[in-house]
Amino acid sequence: MKKLHLILAVEDRDYAELFVQYIQASDFMKEVIVKSFTQLESFRYYVQHESSVDLIVAEASFLVGDTLKDGVSPVMMLTEDVGGGEITREGEVPKIGKYQPLHLLVSSLLTFYASERNRPSGRSHHRTEQTRMIAVYSAVAGMGKTTVALNLCKQWALQGQRVFYLSLELLNSMESIVRLPEGRTSDKQENRFSKLLYYLKADRAMDELVREWASYKHHDAAMHIEYVEPVSNLDEMKQLTQRDTERLLDLLVRTGAYDVVVLDLDSVLEERTLVALERCDQIIWLLQDDLLALRKTEAILQYMERSLSAQIVSSMLHKTCCTMNRYQGNMLNSLRASRLRVQAHLPYITAWKQIDQGQVLLQSATFQAAILKLCAGEVLNTEEQGAFRNA
Repeated sequence: MKKLHLILAVEDRDYAELFVQYIQASDFMKEVIVKSFTQLESFRYYVQHESSVDLIVAEASFLVGDTLKDGVSPVMMLTEDVGGGEITREGEVPKIGKYQPLHLLVSSLLTFYASERNRPSGRSHHRTEQTRMIAVYSAVAGMGKTTVALNLCKQWALQGQRVFYLSLELLNSMESIVRLPEGRTSDKQENRFSKLLYYLKADRAMDELVREWASYKHHDAAMHIEYVEPVSNLDEMKQLTQRDTERLLDLLVRTGAYDVVVLDLDSVLEERTLVALERCDQIIWLLQDDLLALRKTEAILQYMERSLSAQIVSSMLHKTCCTMNRYQGNMLNSLRASRLRVQAHLPYITAWKQIDQGQVLLQSATFQAAILKLCAGEVLNTEEQGAFRNA
């Protein structure tokens, strides 16, 4: 795979050296070639005569005059005015915070480059023509669906996409990873998602729900995504019917507020899960190199083929990206189903074996790089057949 040729231009020599040393000593070394400049003239000469530059990251003092010609590589401005991993797009040049953990900074830069590289000409990279729904599913619980789903949300949000996260799991584990609003479970504050589900079942007019949408959803300022909180009563999720789920998904599209909706699904094939699998645009079906998990996946496939129409099953499998999670470089267990083909791999992260803070699951550079490949179109946006071969 071709490495990204990144140019860093800052006045602080110590900062430049630290940045380069970090790249060369981290997992990003496999993906990035970095060259730094602390003098304007040498930087200007290089970018005007070197055609292999993929991304320029520079302070404002280097982006003056005719330094950058028309058609130059994507440019990101380093500034102290932006905090965290946020990318602001005010003005002609996007900006990112100079002082933040380097693994977050580099991950954001890679995501930005991927979004620029895959952006069709003549069309804003802030918006898509229609809402895409991406479902994350596994036939067995405990396969990392929520971790994958939230990392996908994070990457798309960093690309400037408007992202909504919807968990349809009976036991929603989002709050183990993302900090939810304080006081939301108090008796004085009504659960917004529970209220929305009540209105969906009561056949409240869709136009009214669209107008009221802001009162049902939450915004996460750190990840720049929106979501609905977990229901306060598990029975409310268990009682979600096919029609309720269809109305909920229709509502998310009708709001016109999102480019991407990520669906975090339950493993049990209840009505809400089947509707989501049928209605979504693409499915990330997680596997693991575990004998029992693979056999249960085969059993679920057989159940679907017996219970659903051939047309529905074919449509689902055609849009599926079969993804091996917690991959350690080779497969110990073989896949018996001849129509099953792994298209993507997400690495096993040793540091996640024991954690006491869920936010750690959103901060691995290695995992982010693998997730980025899904978001950047190397798998999810291909025109190839799905991960399942015809029997």
